[in-house]
Amino acid sequence: MKVQQELMRHASIQTTMNVYGQAMPESKREANEKVVTMVLKLLRASA
Repeated sequence: MKVQQELMRHASIQTTMNVYGQAMPESKREANEKVVTMVLKLLRASA
């Protein structure tokens, strides 16, 4: 959740939990993981 908070630039973890804290089907979790991985790679490459 902390990674999501930082990526989405939410000031509060409560906002992130309200948006992403609900149980997701496996397909959505897999898609989310792919997006987070891509974003993190881009951030690391630009650093």
